[in-house]
Amino acid sequence: MPLKFNWKNMISSKFIPILAIVAGGLISCARAATVYTPSVTLGSPPGSTSLKAWYAPEGPTQGTGGWAEMELTVSGSFVLSPGIMNAGNGHSWYAVSEGTVVGADLVASQTPFASTILSGSTRQLQLQSGQSFILGFWLDTELDNTPSAGDEYGWVKLSYTQAGGLVVLDSATSRGTPLIAGTTTIPEASAFAIGALSLGLIARRRRAA
Repeated sequence: MPLKFNWKNMISSKFIPILAIVAGGLISCARAATVYTPSVTLGSPPGSTSLKAWYAPEGPTQGTGGWAEMELTVSGSFVLSPGIMNAGNGHSWYAVSEGTVVGADLVASQTPFASTILSGSTRQLQLQSGQSFILGFWLDTELDNTPSAGDEYGWVKLSYTQAGGLVVLDSATSRGTPLIAGTTTIPEASAFAIGALSLGLIARRRRAA
């Protein structure tokens, strides 16, 4: 005898959390392909303090894509300052902490550490020797001087000592979506799943009423 499923019972309150987990996982997997790592390297020669944020999807391993570049200097009192920045495609850099969402909202609300697009940069960041720090960045790949759907957002974790100089510890970049600093997580994925679940609950309650 063929099995029959009662879909009304399946889509009940006890199954909604399971559906939400599955939906969240599918959305996360689908969007994970937009993130690549590593995405930031130091310039050459060895010992250089020039940062290169590579445009997606080429990345530093391909060697064929362009990049946004920023020279950095560190004073004797461990104050980080930006130097020359290439201006082919606009780029802005931000001092952020791990867990910060690097995206259009950050660009709109925070003064950049350095920028070829926006005015009023802080241009100074106090470091602690040997302690890691994170710079988030916005790459204006659409060339319109405003956050757009095709732009890229990313972060780079660095450390600095007088003996070892500047070291890139980790980095990641996302095309067209924000990215949580220190991770390869795109925040909209979970938000979308929660929003879809909320709409489902509301619709179900209205039908029950």
